[in-house]
Amino acid sequence: MALVFHGDPSVIDEPLVAVRLQGRDEAADCYVECRVAYKTLMDCYGAMGSAPRKMLPAFEDHREQIEIAAIRKYEAGRVGRLPSGVVVVWIEVADL
Repeated sequence: MALVFHGDPSVIDEPLVAVRLQGRDEAADCYVECRVAYKTLMDCYGAMGSAPRKMLPAFEDHREQIEIAAIRKYEAGRVGRLPSGVVVVWIEVADL
């Protein structure tokens, strides 16, 4: 399960305000979303608010750490699924 992230992160507001980054597992032929809630970015990396301009810099400054945590969690099978069927990995404080 080689998970590779690409593209730019975006901010979503459902079910939580979070930063979302899309990844791809070519071997499983599926897309995977990494999501980091605003509270996690605030607690771990000092995000100063839930607006995109406040969350995205905290995410980008620590993107490598977040991606590594997502890959570990994904490889351990600690994932969920969205109603659309997309696999999602929620990164929490304990993961970082």
